[in-house]
Amino acid sequence: YNSPFRTAMAGMARAVQRAASRTPVPPSRPIAPSARAISLSAPRMPLCTRGLSTGAEHIEHAVGAAADLAAENERLKLEVGALRAQAVQAAAAGATFARRSGAVALPGPAIKPGAEHGARRRVPEPPGGEAGYSMFVGAPRSRFTPELAFWDPSADEPLPSPMPCFRLIDDVGQVVPGAEAWLPDLDRALCLRMMGAMLRVSEFDKVFNQAQRQGRIAFYLTSRGEEACSIGSAAALSDSDWLLPQYRELGSALWRGMSFTEIANQATANALDPARGRQLPLHFGSRQKRIVYVKSTLGTQLPHAAGIGYRAKMMKGKDQVALTYFGEGCASEGDVPSAFNIAAVHGCPTIFFCRNN
Repeated sequence: YNSPFRTAMAGMARAVQRAASRTPVPPSRPIAPSARAISLSAPRMPLCTRGLSTGAEHIEHAVGAAADLAAENERLKLEVGALRAQAVQAAAAGATFARRSGAVALPGPAIKPGAEHGARRRVPEPPGGEAGYSMFVGAPRSRFTPELAFWDPSADEPLPSPMPCFRLIDDVGQVVPGAEAWLPDLDRALCLRMMGAMLRVSEFDKVFNQAQRQGRIAFYLTSRGEEACSIGSAAALSDSDWLLPQYRELGSALWRGMSFTEIANQATANALDPARGRQLPLHFGSRQKRIVYVKSTLGTQLPHAAGIGYRAKMMKGKDQVALTYFGEGCASEGDVPSAFNIAAVHGCPTIFFCRNN
């Protein structure tokens, strides 16, 4: 929603509104039928001028609006250029610091889980030139890499800045070179089922997000853009494993077999809600499907997941894991490092899934 396109469109809207306000219309003055609305070619963004009663006024306002739009466009170009220059300067400063600190970047293989940390490594130059770098707001100029590496600050100094971005497929769904070994072996039927589940999440979100905006339910958060996170991770587990979702894991519940009706009963807190209306909407759960109810308090599901993992470890012969989700903002809660320590010390089969919230 904070894309440069939307920012530019908002600036254009302000420019047209300023142009329209140059000749205010008296309340008694009717608008002639020949008046036209000046609108940009953007869906659902009608921009209209007020008081254009003659063709001459219409042209005058259109010319003024075009001039304002051109000025706004130039200003946005300058801002984008300044941001790119800052990113380049930051990268150059990082390289200068690395040279002055005496760090030597040696090529080497990526560290796989369980491997010994060795010499300092460099992130390989991505193929495709500029297309090999991310433009994420939080990590501009981050290099894409198909190598899943673990970085140890004590052995890999200095750490790459920004950290490389691991990915397996590009923006159009094609496998990136070198990522073939990491791709899971999924059959067509499973892929279609996962895609169908993601579409169901999207459709459910549309209806109940609108219901919340209309005041029909008290609370709702969509999973827009995160459907694959919950469904892909839930599909990798067995039905005997435990799920501890947060707000945006509706897909994991649907993948486990919860129906639209069950989720709707909980969201509307009707008589068929198993929680009897004691939970906020979208705080679903199911004992039969091994889904622990969503918590309103941030981060409290992580120690619970560590405890469930510890129980699974103590039950001999039980091949179970616990999967819990949390956002990067939730990572500042005290429960998060506590859960990490519990799981690490006791060797709990617990998966902590951090997704961009």
